[in-house]
Amino acid sequence: MLYNQLEYDIKRQIDKVEFQEFYLEEIVRSSIDKFQDIKKDIEINIEIKSIKINTDKNAFSKVIDNLISNAIKYNIDKGVINIAFEDNHLSIYNTGKSIDTKNIFIIFDRYYQEDSSSSGFGLGLSMVKGFCDKNKITIKINTEKNGTEIILNLSSII
Repeated sequence: MLYNQLEYDIKRQIDKVEFQEFYLEEIVRSSIDKFQDIKKDIEINIEIKSIKINTDKNAFSKVIDNLISNAIKYNIDKGVINIAFEDNHLSIYNTGKSIDTKNIFIIFDRYYQEDSSSSGFGLGLSMVKGFCDKNKITIKINTEKNGTEIILNLSSII
């Protein structure tokens, strides 16, 4: 696993990352499986039809892993995560703590953590933003009193 990560990082730095065609649902389900041990009593609902994506599969998997991990980490006890795909938009909603609106523009900054008591280094959303910018994927954040929704417009990689 460490060797695969190192090899990927080297390829990415010299821009020899290979694009692959794969199914969105496969990546989402694989990511959810990775976090079974931390999801506790959180209910995860998925509504994704058979949609093919064409991009760097490894990097896209890391984006989805980060977004699902955050949706679990910042959720409430017995919370819900809804993952849906409609009109080329992937939506990940969780019933957890909302993001303070004053921080919406800085949550993608490297090392930023809204909740410094949680684990992590504040690098995940920075990586998500970097991948999205490079692949012309727009990110929208809807935050409300009872949760947060992150929406990715995947039109450029479908």
